Amino acid sequence: MDIETSKSTIADMAYLLKSRKDNRNPTVLFVGARAGGLFRSRELYNLGQLYTNRPSFRRLPLSEQFSECFKVLMSDRLGEADRHNLLIDSLRNQSFSPADVALASLVKEGVFDIIISTNIDGLLQEAFNSVNLRPGLDYQVRIPQRFFYSESESIFTGSKPTLIKVFGDLAAHQYRTKPSYLRDYRDLRRDLGSYLRRDILLIGFDPTWDQEIDDIFPFDEEQSMWYVDEDPPPATFRISRALNSRSGTKRIIGSDGTYANFLPTLHNLMQGAEPLHGQAPTAGNSTPNTRKSSSGEQPAKRINSQPPRQSTSLPTLPDAPAQDAQPPSHPVQVMSPVPAAPKNVQLSLPENKPKKKKELPLLVRQTATLFLVIGGISVIFLIISIFQTNTPVFKPTDIILLLVIAGAMGLGIFGILNSEQLTKILLLGAGKLPKDESEKDESEQDDGGDADHKGSETDD
Repeated sequence: MDIETSKSTIADMAYLLKSRKDNRNPTVLFVGARAGGLFRSRELYNLGQLYTNRPSFRRLPLSEQFSECFKVLMSDRLGEADRHNLLIDSLRNQSFSPADVALASLVKEGVFDIIISTNIDGLLQEAFNSVNLRPGLDYQVRIPQRFFYSESESIFTGSKPTLIKVFGDLAAHQYRTKPSYLRDYRDLRRDLGSYLRRDILLIGFDPTWDQEIDDIFPFDEEQSMWYVDEDPPPATFRISRALNSRSGTKRIIGSDGTYANFLPTLHNLMQGAEPLHGQAPTAGNSTPNTRKSSSGEQPAKRINSQPPRQSTSLPTLPDAPAQDAQPPSHPVQVMSPVPAAPKNVQLSLPENKPKKKKELPLLVRQTATLFLVIGGISVIFLIISIFQTNTPVFKPTDIILLLVIAGAMGLGIFGILNSEQLTKILLLGAGKLPKDESEKDESEQDDGGDADHKGSETDD
């Protein structure tokens, strides 16, 4: 497939994926072994060369070297501990790639709801975390050994995106150790078969590592199937038959079909998905916002876990005639001068009353409440500690502690009921009660006395 045809096919995929997402019909994504960390691990090939019987191992194509490494891992030459250590060493220096981040971003946007992975590493989970997808809250992970499969319904249900690791997880010490792994999980095979019948995108399929998936792949369905890889599947495989029989099939073979190249390209196109050739965009879809450079090539966008920045430049209309400046569509409001206030009128401004007067009683109440709460909790713990013994007895220290707690609680109750009076006492003791406040209190007392005196005269 030439470059132009490949780009056109990826653009069509991007548009269809966006249309399915907008219509709440997301696509199933299959992520094969050639998209995982082991495939790009140099350490795996170094270790594979030590155990393989083929002297020309280094001269083999990378796909055949990868196949030989699988045979080494599944052979009886390695014990369980040695196999586990070899896998740990192979993935020790691996980290999630830009393609992993692009995939995680598409999952976060709702493009894929089911992700079937044959990889046992944790790189996809790390990529999900980099775009703020939290396991259990934003997506769920399914590992066969950790779940009980019922005959009545599928376990892979729910509104959250689901990552199905069909061959297990290395960190959980539960993963495939023999070629016929899925034979022991009949219900898992049934569930996978139902998802493989949907609209599906396959990327990174390896004929050796992923052969068990091919054994259960349905090929007589009407749903679309897209195959993306550097090499086509073997002609004898069920996936090849499915590509020839299922409707809406698309193939991207070659360098554009590698996991590292395809996912970032697809993610970039999804940011401004264009319709199929000669097809108008459907209602509800965003209009294309991609622009070509002067050379005619699409400018590359950088994959980032952060949302793309919105451009602040205004679009210009080509060949638009020059127009005179037009007045704004809304009238400009002219601010009239504010009339001056009459001389005999005094403008009253709000007084800046000190906040301390309002804050101190609240602080006193909060402190008193804290005393009360701490005292109550202390009583509960003290009683529990006494009655936990075989012979509950109140010791003198316990009685003293109870008295102290009771005093603290009493002080708390008194502070809650008399916060205003305590505030004045504290201010008077500190000498910070404003003079006008004390005079006001005295005047109120004098007024109260005069009122009482007048009241007595009236009674007489």
